[in-house]
Amino acid sequence: VVPAGALAVGSPAVIKEGRARRTDIEHGVRVYVAKGKTFSEKLRKIRD
Repeated sequence: VVPAGALAVGSPAVIKEGRARRTDIEHGVRVYVAKGKTFSEKLRKIRD
């Protein structure tokens, strides 16, 4: 479990306490939502 405000970096992950920046998280959320919208509108299913 990664605590609030921490980052999990690398593989295997190293927990870095207090390193997450709210602005970076908010940016990631915006990009994720925009890509989801693009995928649902622009991509087509190739086969079942």
